[in-house]
Amino acid sequence: MQEAYVSFLRRYSTIGVVCFIQACFILMSCSSLSHAQDPYHIIYDVNDGLPSDELYDLYVAADNLIWIATDRGISTYDGYEFKTYSQKDGLAYPTNFKVISDQFNRIWFNGYDGSLSVFNSDSFHKVVFNDAYSTSLIPKDRNYFNNVGVDSAGSIFTHRLRGSYIGSNSTIYSVKKDGKLEQIVHRFDTLGKSDTHKFTLERAQFVNTDFYRIMERKTYLDVVYEIEEDKILFAVRKSINRNRRNGRPVAELFLLHEGKIHKLFESINEITSIYVDHYSNVLISTFSGILMYPNGDITQKPQVLFQNTAFTSVTQDYEGNYWASTKSGLIFIPTLNIDPAPFNTTIIKVNPLGQHLILKTAHHGVRCLKNGSIMPKLLTAKSFNTGKYFDYNNAIILNSGNQFIAEKNKDLKVTSIDESKDIRRHSDESDFYNAAEVVRNTFRNLRKIPSMDSYKWTQTVNVDHNNNVWIGTLKALYVIESKNQNHVRKLSDSVALLNTRISDIEISGANDVWVSTLGNGIVQFCNGKISTVLNQETGLSSDLINQMYLETDSVLWVCGNRGLDKVIIRKHSGDVKFIVTNFNNVDGLPSNYVYDFAYWDKHYWIATSKGLAKFKSTDSLIVKNKPTLEITAVFSDGEYFDTDSTHVLQPNQNDVTFRFKGISYRKPTRGFYTYTLDGYEKPTQWKSTDHRYIEYTNLAPGDYVFRVKAGNKYDQWSEERTFGFTIRPHFTDTWWFWLLCFIGVTGVLRYIYLRRIRYENRLAEIRRSAAEAHLKNEIAELTRFRNQFNPHFIFNALNSIQQHILDDDAIGAANFLSKFSKLIRQSLNLSTEVYITIAKEFDFLENYLILERQKFTEKFQFDFKNVHDVILDDYLIPPLLLQPAVENVIKHAFENTENGILSIEIRNHSMHEAFIIQIVDNGRRVKSYDKADNLGKRRSLGLKIIRDRIALLNISHPRVSSSFELESDLEGAVTVAKFVIPKIHAYENFTSSNNRR
Repeated sequence: MQEAYVSFLRRYSTIGVVCFIQACFILMSCSSLSHAQDPYHIIYDVNDGLPSDELYDLYVAADNLIWIATDRGISTYDGYEFKTYSQKDGLAYPTNFKVISDQFNRIWFNGYDGSLSVFNSDSFHKVVFNDAYSTSLIPKDRNYFNNVGVDSAGSIFTHRLRGSYIGSNSTIYSVKKDGKLEQIVHRFDTLGKSDTHKFTLERAQFVNTDFYRIMERKTYLDVVYEIEEDKILFAVRKSINRNRRNGRPVAELFLLHEGKIHKLFESINEITSIYVDHYSNVLISTFSGILMYPNGDITQKPQVLFQNTAFTSVTQDYEGNYWASTKSGLIFIPTLNIDPAPFNTTIIKVNPLGQHLILKTAHHGVRCLKNGSIMPKLLTAKSFNTGKYFDYNNAIILNSGNQFIAEKNKDLKVTSIDESKDIRRHSDESDFYNAAEVVRNTFRNLRKIPSMDSYKWTQTVNVDHNNNVWIGTLKALYVIESKNQNHVRKLSDSVALLNTRISDIEISGANDVWVSTLGNGIVQFCNGKISTVLNQETGLSSDLINQMYLETDSVLWVCGNRGLDKVIIRKHSGDVKFIVTNFNNVDGLPSNYVYDFAYWDKHYWIATSKGLAKFKSTDSLIVKNKPTLEITAVFSDGEYFDTDSTHVLQPNQNDVTFRFKGISYRKPTRGFYTYTLDGYEKPTQWKSTDHRYIEYTNLAPGDYVFRVKAGNKYDQWSEERTFGFTIRPHFTDTWWFWLLCFIGVTGVLRYIYLRRIRYENRLAEIRRSAAEAHLKNEIAELTRFRNQFNPHFIFNALNSIQQHILDDDAIGAANFLSKFSKLIRQSLNLSTEVYITIAKEFDFLENYLILERQKFTEKFQFDFKNVHDVILDDYLIPPLLLQPAVENVIKHAFENTENGILSIEIRNHSMHEAFIIQIVDNGRRVKSYDKADNLGKRRSLGLKIIRDRIALLNISHPRVSSSFELESDLEGAVTVAKFVIPKIHAYENFTSSNNRR
């Protein structure tokens, strides 16, 4: 943009040139300006959602949102809908003339009543001085504020307008934070002076804006556009009577450069805005159209766009689209780089022919446009039924070969062919002859095709590099091979896609044949075989193809009913990739229905249903800027979340909705947005949508990241926007919950188990106590019987002692008496213990058996056997457990036996935790023990006491199954009393016994 102005300023080398240009422009009226056909555009008005058709100013925000000042409120447009703000939204006054931004990204609006409004943080606010100021000052002066500046301290500076202009006495005000409005005297610096017009341009600089004024009486400053520090375009209005034309003020355009002011233009139409676009074009909006100076060259005649339309401003968004506010609505212009031709009838075919462009129209015959001309010339009013013209040897064949257009010596000639005569008689021109010969031979062979009534059904014809003739008809594709021109091969029989209307045939430099159809896309033949099929699934905008234009072997243009497709063919290592870009009316085409396309005179020419258009390069049509995108809202279960931070959601907030808004005025046909949710979908699984919200339901607990992008139709993608969140699991789904459940269940089971153990222990204790009580009773009963028996035993013992005395055997008597007293003492001591060592038990039994043997005059012998060398002092046994069994053997088993043998054996049990003690005798059988007499009852009571004490052992020592059994062999010669008792270690120190005591 600045380079264009440098080029322009070089043209002002002398004052004479300046004066000459000035004089020329003063003499011109608007009707004498260069008028071009208006570019494709869309007009939005109240029917589209605007509050009014009277618009005053436009502003493009950083997010590409369009702000519109109207007389019925402030509106915004995001490519989807218009949203209007009024006083109920906080706006100070509905009618506002300008939209102004500051360095804090706030947007200011100047009300017609002198009020100021500011939009900040998604809401409008009134500047605090509004009420007092509007009621005191504005009603009588009808002034409003034109510009707004804000300094770092927060003070507001504003420039008051008188009527609609900035005059020499315009006032600057300062609004403090307390809302007090003060008139200030600020320094204005002189920027330049015009000696011829006798005025000066002055500027007061503030933080984010500059205020300008013209110091001349009744001369007012309309608009200012600062290109650089010393390059400023500005328009002024003079209202003195001598300069009025038709009772209206005169508007003048000036350029300030290096302190000098040059007049550029004068008009009776008010100049409302000046704008320099991205391509350095100067656009000046007036009440009678837009003046455009291409490339900033103001020395040339401007093009007048939208003549007789009252414009109030013009600007450009970040995509390169143009927006203009008028008093009859909002105008959207995709581009100024496509030039519509004045001849705007429907163009069906375009064919370059030397210095001419041949145009076939729908209803106005065939025309030609010569290089450098504007309006096409009529060649013939006749309409033709052909498809694309067959260009051969610098001639174009029309009407299926019946008529030719050829260029000779830069002139066009039209000739006809009489099929019944020799072609040579019609022309000596070799070009005509060659072209006619090809067509004559071709169409002569076409008559041989059984499915065709005549050659008139032919739509397109082309010849490949091998001189094979390819013919497209309404129903099929045919080829006449050069090696056999009398044979016509129908390719549609083997390729079902070609059983339809063939619209065009193109031959590439590599001799590839491209065939387009109406309904089945495009088929490419390579070496006579199908190589590629292009259709909507592979990226084309439509399968209904009107024509093709093969610019190079790697660039194919496709004309269809949904615009113009540019197909770039890239081949690498045998792989072929097709990149398709669609152009339609959003890019500035006159219509989406494109009939034909060609390159001629350094331009691309497009034939559409609404006329002819041209452009130099697609680069000027493709938007380089990415769409803008923001996640506007995230909510779940009625709760909205801040989109700038990560959030933790509760388990019941697993239905999450995302709202987002992308702004692009070049949206693709479908799939404007693409999105994914990490943690829910595969990382590479992006989905497309045109909706502005996405809802996920019943999300599982976990970590998620929502990602969304917006892309325009040129595959330019916005920055990725993300929102991370975590959904907490329900407490029943957490590991600690299951751990607590495990601990709880384990605790309950342990409690039940311990309760059961305690119950069983208590029950066992009760049983043991009962058993002990019962045992004590039994022992007491046994003691009672013993007490009855002991007198006899004592009496017999005393008799034995007496006999020893009478026999003068004092030593024997003393010995017997000593053993008897020892036995009595042992019995008394042992009966008070719970457990004694096995050694003590065996010692007691030995003393007992010695006395019994003396008493019975040694009727039996006894011995003790320690089979496994058990250390008898290390293990315990209940006291007197074995004595009842031994006593039964002596008293009853040896009653009638003179040579009795009694053996007491101890050995280890196979359980390793028990002993086996056996009392073996050769007396009577065990069954004789159970005689039903008193003595038998006593014996049974002794055995019962043994079994009860064994049962008590099982209770106190359950690890070993203690038992007592009586066994005899079959002959009754041997009887065994067998004890199985646990190994109770002596180091336990009788703890259990003491505790039970």
